[in-house]
Amino acid sequence: MKVEPLTKVQHEALAIELYSVRLMLVELSVALSRRYGKTKRPGKKATNALRHLDQLRSEMDNQLAKDYPRDHRSQIYYRGGSMP
Repeated sequence: MKVEPLTKVQHEALAIELYSVRLMLVELSVALSRRYGKTKRPGKKATNALRHLDQLRSEMDNQLAKDYPRDHRSQIYYRGGSMP
């Protein structure tokens, strides 16, 4: 059974949500690293969560390119640091 891909609108909504989560994780990672140090578990776990989220954004960007090869615009998931 073939799964229907996300629509472009759904990709855009997901990209905005992932970006919001990323901003929160960056703040959390910095705060925990300052409090406990980068090499302690809380800081490491927050940094790992951020890395995994970035990997998800990359995978979704790749999936967007597969789903819509003619219309692929990388700026949906990577808008140069600014999201609406």
